[in-house]
Amino acid sequence: MSKQVLFFSTCIVEHLYPNIGMDALAVLKHFGYQVQLPKYQSCCGQPAYNSGAKTEALSVARATIDTLANSSVPIVVPSASCADMLIHHYPKLFANTDYQEKAERLARSTFELISFLSSDIQSLPSNTEKGLEPTALHISCSARRALNCAEHWQRASEHSSNSTDEPRYAEECCGFGGTFAVKAPEISSVMARDKCEQLMNTGAQSFLTGDCGCMMHLNGYAKKQAYKLQGEHLITRVAKQLGLAYAK
Repeated sequence: MSKQVLFFSTCIVEHLYPNIGMDALAVLKHFGYQVQLPKYQSCCGQPAYNSGAKTEALSVARATIDTLANSSVPIVVPSASCADMLIHHYPKLFANTDYQEKAERLARSTFELISFLSSDIQSLPSNTEKGLEPTALHISCSARRALNCAEHWQRASEHSSNSTDEPRYAEECCGFGGTFAVKAPEISSVMARDKCEQLMNTGAQSFLTGDCGCMMHLNGYAKKQAYKLQGEHLITRVAKQLGLAYAK
């Protein structure tokens, strides 16, 4: 009998990077998982939550809990910041409410995608033969500080690419921060510049990450500045390694 998971795709994947969702489904199925895609899934509520709009965040998060919390299988999320919202912030947001138990149950069932697949990815033949272009790794703040899954991302990157050493100042934020990039665009742009430059200083023209928000932010800045730098989701790199990538 196949293993089962529920896939929470996130807004950014749904609307901007559907190929990442397709790659995630292909990789999960390759490793023997039967994937459920819940209808009417929407935003996790993080933009409103980060902006201090608690009433709106509660409304959106409540709908997500209603969609996901009755599942008896693991819930996998292809973006660390969204996984962090479900795992750590939902229980706080719904503390002492009639949704507290549901929020806590959902948090226990939720996993960041690369961490969830870590042992499966390590079971693949290494894809680090000579001749591959060097690839840098960007570990998001949510992955490094909230989910503590940096090691899983490092292993996946090293196993599926010609991975460089971490860039200097790797622990500094890329400047996205959800609505922070909108509320403080000048500061956000300087942070994106610094992060892009440090990634390029590793000798790489591409980078991997497991956080779609960071990838969107850095790719957008790099394109605007005509930098030779392009980010890719770790799950897409694994899908390419397996010959399953949606976008060839």
